[in-house]
Amino acid sequence: MSHWACSAGKAAGGGCAPQITLVQADLRDWRPAGVSYALVLCTGYWDRAVFATAVTAVAPGGVLAWEAFTAGARRVRPGLCPDWCLADGEPVSLLGAGFEVLDVRDLPDGGRGPKRAMLVRRLAAPRGPAGHASRRGP
Repeated sequence: MSHWACSAGKAAGGGCAPQITLVQADLRDWRPAGVSYALVLCTGYWDRAVFATAVTAVAPGGVLAWEAFTAGARRVRPGLCPDWCLADGEPVSLLGAGFEVLDVRDLPDGGRGPKRAMLVRRLAAPRGPAGHASRRGP
């Protein structure tokens, strides 16, 4: 949400504080520490460890949106570090169970190299009798 939109919400008697938590952190050091978010969004960045951490931060029913260069971008940008590029099938292949893929697509080159975008939803915990979340385990 833009600063302007948040300011407009405050002026209208609303506000952003209850609905939005902004986190500014070095992505490689950030840990959600038991907090979950309705939206986790990252564009133009790829690091497998950061992605694994981000996956844990998505609340049940929440969405994860990610966009990053693919390995094909190295044809246009030979100096691009291979570790910063999605391999075939990534990032979907790194999700594990519990996510529904809403969209995944390779984006046009645009002169900077091809990218892949992904949008997934974390499935809500199954509900047991009387509306309580059921626990599965050994």
